Amino acid sequence: MSSSLSLYDIGVTGLQIADYLEASEGELTPEAEMIFDRLITEGPDKLEAAAMVVRHLDALQEECKAEEKRLAERRRSFEANAERLKDRMTWALDAAFAGKLKTAKMTLWNQTSADTVAVDLKEGMTPEQLAQEFPTLVRTTYALDKIAVKEMLKRGDELPESIFVEQTPGKRSIRFK
Repeated sequence: MSSSLSLYDIGVTGLQIADYLEASEGELTPEAEMIFDRLITEGPDKLEAAAMVVRHLDALQEECKAEEKRLAERRRSFEANAERLKDRMTWALDAAFAGKLKTAKMTLWNQTSADTVAVDLKEGMTPEQLAQEFPTLVRTTYALDKIAVKEMLKRGDELPESIFVEQTPGKRSIRFK
C-alpha cells in the first residue's frame, strides 16, 4: 500500500481522521475520541473510511520496520568498520610507537583487557549429576509454578493466601480484511 492517502481511497471522513491523528501524533484526547465516535457511528461508509486509515497506518508501520532494518544493518556496518580500524590502529601503535602515541589533539595507547573464564557443564552432564559429587557447585532455585496455579484457578480450587492473582479481562478489538 502506498504511504499517501487519497480522497478516492478513504473519503473525507478518513482524511479528517488521518489529519487529526497526524497533527496530534497519535495522542487521543477525550475530545478527539468524541469526534471519532461521532464520525464513525454516522454510517457504514464512515466506519469503512476509518478502517482504510487503519490499513494506511499499518502500511506506514511496515515501511518504518523496513527502514529500521536498513538502518540497523547500516549501524552494524559502521560498528564493524570502526572495530577493524581500531584493530589496525592497535597493531600500528604496537609496531611503530611502542604502544603509545601523544599528539596535540589526543593520546592513544594500547592496553590488554582482563582475562575471562567461561565455564559450563560438558555435553550430556546435568546439574543433578554434578550435585551428587560436588553439591557446592550447583545452585538450587525455587520458582512459582504458574501453570499449576492457573490450573487450580480453572478448577475453582482455593489458592494459598501467599499467592497474588490479578485477572485482566480480554480486550475486544475490531478485525477486517
